[in-house]
Parts: sequence; structure tokens; C-alpha cells
Amino acid sequence: DAGSDAGGGGAGAGGGGEGAADANILTFWKNGFQVNDGPLRGYEDEANAEFLAEVDKGYVPRELHGTGTNNLTVKDKRGEDYKAPPPPAYTAFSGGGQTAGTGAEAAAAEAAAVAATTAGDFALDESAPTTTIRIGLAAGGRVTAKFNLTHTVADLHARVAREAGTDAPFVLIGGFPPKPLGDPSATLEAAGLVNAAVRMRMA
Repeated sequence: DAGSDAGGGGAGAGGGGEGAADANILTFWKNGFQVNDGPLRGYEDEANAEFLAEVDKGYVPRELHGTGTNNLTVKDKRGEDYKAPPPPAYTAFSGGGQTAGTGAEAAAAEAAAVAATTAGDFALDESAPTTTIRIGLAAGGRVTAKFNLTHTVADLHARVAREAGTDAPFVLIGGFPPKPLGDPSATLEAAGLVNAAVRMRMA
């Protein structure tokens, strides 16, 4: 079947075992496959046909070319069903010097609220450099989204709002050390968010 064929080719693309530290991780489950910590994807879904065909031929799929690494580690867990992990426990923002709703965080919330009302749908240019950002939602769970490096913090904020299905104001915490993302006009590259993780917190 598709999972069996793709699993065999995947070993040629990146091999089994631990692989490189910066590798994308492709995991084959009995009921689908998963890229890094993304959602489960079906073997029979036509949208995944090209991806699986490229893996089966021993290639790193084009979908992963903009992730900052061409290394691919394949994990064969086709003897197990994928089970979604439980939502992460809420962790309070540990930044110092500001109380909730004041200072930099309040400014970020205001900027984010403006961004949410002004940023529309955007097109992904696959021919330009891209990055994958991992998003921790306020209600629990994670999603991944692909952007061009020239997309802005406002674009990211609008995408998170759509993923969370909310019009309520919120802030995004990202970077190192973690801090509110306050400039909606900054590009993702300028904001240091290439292949990064951000966390959504309701304002």
C-alpha cells in the first residue's frame, strides 16, 4: 500500500535511526504519516501523493526544501496507530519586568489587534525562500504553518487567529529570550522567526 511503498523509499531518502540533529523527521504510522510534529496525513489523500512519490524515489520532498535543511530522518512506526498527544499544560510567560496587560505586552496586544484587522489572506511563493513556524495555540495543541521570509508578523498573527478561530485580542510570544512580538510590520526574518516556535496567549 502507499504507506508501505513510501516507508521503503523513505529509508533511501534519509535513512532510519536518529539522523542529523537538524533533520526533518518523517514518521510513518499505521494510519498515516507525520512530518516533524505536524498533523497526521493520510496515505490515500491525493494532496499527499506527490510527497509520498518523491519519498518513494529516495528524494527529499520539495515541500521540505524551504525548511532550512535537506536532511530527512525516517521513522518506521507502521506497527502503531498515531495518537494525538494531550494538550500541553499552560505555562505562564516567564519574562521579567512587566505585569500582564502593561508595558511591552500591552503594546504588543494593541499592535496585534490592529494587525488582525488589517492583515488579509496572503499567498505563499514557493519559488522564494520559505520557513516553517510551529505555533502553540492558547487552547492547547500545536499547528505548523509555512511562510515566506518576507511575510510579516501581522501575517503570522492573522494566520494564528484563523487557526484558533478567534477574533479576540491575543499576543504572540516568540524569540529568545521569549518576548511579545510587538512590531506587526517586521518581516519574519527580521524578527528572528525563521524555523522558530511561537506561543499564542490571550490578552
